[in-house]
Amino acid sequence: MGIESVEMEESLKQRIIGEALFLRSLMYYQLTVAYGNIPLQLVPYTAGTVLEQVDAMTVYAQLITDLGSAEDNLPVSYPASDVGRATKGAAATLLSKVLLTKGDNAAAADVLKRIIDNYGYQLVENYKDIWGVSNENNIESIFEVQFMGGGIGQGSAFTNEFSPSAFLQTGSGFGRNRPTQALINSYSAEDERFEPSIGTSFINAQGEETLANYIRKYESDPSSENDSDVNFIVFRYADVLLMLAEAIGESDESYQLINEVRERAGLSGIDPNTPGTFEEKLLLERQLELAFENHRWADLRRFDAEREVFEVAETMVDPSDVRELFYIPQREMDINPNFVQNSN
Repeated sequence: MGIESVEMEESLKQRIIGEALFLRSLMYYQLTVAYGNIPLQLVPYTAGTVLEQVDAMTVYAQLITDLGSAEDNLPVSYPASDVGRATKGAAATLLSKVLLTKGDNAAAADVLKRIIDNYGYQLVENYKDIWGVSNENNIESIFEVQFMGGGIGQGSAFTNEFSPSAFLQTGSGFGRNRPTQALINSYSAEDERFEPSIGTSFINAQGEETLANYIRKYESDPSSENDSDVNFIVFRYADVLLMLAEAIGESDESYQLINEVRERAGLSGIDPNTPGTFEEKLLLERQLELAFENHRWADLRRFDAEREVFEVAETMVDPSDVRELFYIPQREMDINPNFVQNSN
């Protein structure tokens, strides 16, 4: 039985449908970026159903329809008791990403301008004030995964996963997803985004300085391992500004959008005379502004820059070995023998 047949107040029903469409679309977007051709299951699965892969463009077309409906059905904001639920801005931001991925920049620009004009977001004044429990769901935040520690099974593991040492928080520090030296070298000395984003050393239990590059955006000291209160920001307003610059293309307006983000970081503006192509400058700005927020791979694929970036920045990686798509897990291939494995 679907929600359509449930008797309830109609506006609440439509809001719940909008939230479900947004969350399903977010999952399908991530799957399609990672795997390309995937099953597109739009009704509840029943035993015996044969899942068929569809091409990425078919998935994106469905997401455009679903996210348009979600944006229509969702509110601009919620009272404090419901903060964290999907909003019009969340649906529209994801819709913009899908449109840019499809190459429909004009449509993406229309959606992004609607977000800027109608949904009330602003940049937080200081970059460092985006992060940490006390800054969650702020004026820049569009959608966050809401985590709650306290041993109730709703805490975040990011703090422990990204920390390089047990001396920085309760429990183990696994040090996964370390910042590369190439990334660190990309920040200028004046960039106020560096310190809140990356640590380069810490004091160990013996009081000695240990050199290690690590991610700071999810730092905390949870009461138990993998149980942090720190939310994960999925979308925020700086991303919207930079996506609009991308959708518009090189112009005075696009540089104004980029420079709005740079100014918050304590940096001077860039313009057509700044070295590099417009795409290179924009991709670098996205890398530094959105570091460790799960946008980089989708950005590289959208700009068709995966191999070029690895060739320049990661000398240990042969660009010919860089794959655009993950292999489909063998478990899925075993239970779905009609699936075609990714080859590139």
